[in-house]
Formats: sequence, C-alpha cells, structure tokens
Amino acid sequence: MKNTKKKIPVQFVTHNGKFHADEVMGTSILMIWYNSFLDTFDVKIIRTDNPSPYVDDHISIIYDIGGGCFDHHQKEVRVRENGVPYASAGLLWAEYCRGAVYGVIKDVVDDLGNDERSDLITAVCNYVDKFLIQGIDAADNGKAAPAIVSIMDDKNQETGSMVSLTTISDIVSNMNQGWCFEEIPADARFAEAVDLCTSVLVNEIQRATSVLLAQKTVNDAIHGRKYRRVLVLDKYMPWISTMLANEEAADIWYCIFPSARKEGHWQMQAVPSDPVTKEQRHPVPTEWWAATAETMPGITGVAEAEFCHKFGFLSGATTLDGMMKLAQLACAAGDPFKEEMELYVPASSTTSEYKEV
Repeated sequence: MKNTKKKIPVQFVTHNGKFHADEVMGTSILMIWYNSFLDTFDVKIIRTDNPSPYVDDHISIIYDIGGGCFDHHQKEVRVRENGVPYASAGLLWAEYCRGAVYGVIKDVVDDLGNDERSDLITAVCNYVDKFLIQGIDAADNGKAAPAIVSIMDDKNQETGSMVSLTTISDIVSNMNQGWCFEEIPADARFAEAVDLCTSVLVNEIQRATSVLLAQKTVNDAIHGRKYRRVLVLDKYMPWISTMLANEEAADIWYCIFPSARKEGHWQMQAVPSDPVTKEQRHPVPTEWWAATAETMPGITGVAEAEFCHKFGFLSGATTLDGMMKLAQLACAAGDPFKEEMELYVPASSTTSEYKEV
C-alpha cells in the first residue's frame, strides 16, 4: 500500500555564488542526518544572497549566511580547545553528528548495548571532527597553511624536494565554474560537490567505526598472543594505531593477517616505530626486499614464501604455516639473544573503552 502521509518540508539555506568546502560539507552532514528519515521529510536546498524570506525555525536550517548559530562570520567565533575555529561545517557537525553517524552505522551497532553504542558514536564523532572536519574549518577560516610535504628517498631521508598535497577543500573549490569552459549552472555544480562530500563523509564515518571497533579485538589479541614478537589476527582490521598505543605491545615486531587480495593467502607487516615514520621496529632481512614469487622461496628457504615489498615492510606467503616460518626467520635475524619468536606470557588485562586515535 502506497504511503500517502504528507512529508514535512525542510529547507537547507546557504549562500549562493562561489561555494566552499565548509557549506558543501555542512550540506552533506544535513543530508546524511535527514536521509535517516526520508519517509518523513521533504528536503529542499536553497542557495541565496538573502536568507530573510526563508527564516522559519520550523522548516529552515540556515548556515554560512544570515548571522545565525551556524554562521561563523561573526565577530565572536566559537573556537575549539586546540585553537581551530569553527566554520559552518564544524558548527553543523557539532549539532548533528550523532544522528548522522548513527544513520550511517546503525546496522553495525544495533547489537551493542545502549551505553556502548553511545560511547562508540561519541568516539566516531570526535574522530571525524579531528581527521576531516577540523581541516575544512581551519582552511575556511584562513588558519591552514598550504599542505606542502617533503619527498623522501628509499632510506626515508628528505631529498630537499617538496610537493603539494591537494585537500578536500581544494577539490571542492576547484568544482566551481571555470571561466573559459562551457557554462554549467552553479547550483548543478554545487549539487555535484555535495554528492562528493557526502561520499567522503560516509567513508570517513565508516573508517572511524572500523578503527574504533577494532580496538578491543586488537587489544585482546595482543593480550592473548602466543608469541612476544608476533601478533596474528584471524581477519584484517585496522591495527597499527591500537598497537602503538598499547604498552603491552611494545615488544611486537610483526603483525600477520589474511591477505585482502588473495583468498587463503597471508601477509606479514612490520610494525612501524611511530604513526608517522616509515621506519620499522625490526625490519625483515634486506635480502628479502623486492623478492617475488619466483625468487622469495630460494632466498628464504620457505617454499610457501610469495613476495616481499621493495622497502621490506610487507611480506606474503601462500599459507599461514609458511607465513609463520617467515616470521620466525625474520625474528631470528639480527637478534643475538633468541633464535625463535619467544613464547609470551600476558602481564595485564585490556579494556573495551573507545580511545581517541
């Protein structure tokens, strides 16, 4: 039976003309929130230079224009504790993030208890603000320098060359009309930018959820591992940030997990020294580096050995048994005290608390 119930009108009102990432992402935040209730609301996006005719607390959300609570062009601007001022994206995220996050991840978290689900949603909101929204806000408020990074050589040494990183703010700004190309209505370009930012935001919410849900599983695996130097996960999940934050994992050199490319195959990644550097706590033997399926078995003496990345941080094998053999060889290499991976006895318990990443 067709639903004949009249939908409630809702207007998203922002400025017209050239658009920027803050109001585009703000629109995406609202779209994701209201998409959870599409059977209830009839959403219209209005771009204007005069929001006065649309002021209506019952149906309108006005942002980045009009001087309301979601406009950051005032003399007194909200500023985060870390000094990053809010733009319209951040102001809308602060207000609507919990509903937007739940709308994206509800199928994953509905089995959790109320308190655990609430804690996870809070952690995801903070994660997305830190890794996505704050950068947009800082750029729009003129508080972000161009993203310029150094080029590193094969030994992770700076070469003196620099490259520019393109940010989401750059990408959205570049979607405005180019003066020398066929004219496309600005509202149509804005709609394309909203679609892009919506996809980016959904992916970031899912990524944050994946990282945070993995924390307990990874911490439990660290605590219950068989070997001091090696962590084995029965499925791939984000593990690096959790491992580097866990003092109990300070002695782990390698993480082994199923390959995402070849079913039944396994990979081993060297644990980095910190979240930024490419340096490894204990690199595999350099003679393995850049080995292929044709050369790796002969180099290592392990028939199941499949490859090693040219920088040595990732190795592969066709079976878990073969991967463990490679791990044992890698652990013994350069370790004058042990020829094996060393059996591990847990010393402390872990927690399911969602921690800041």
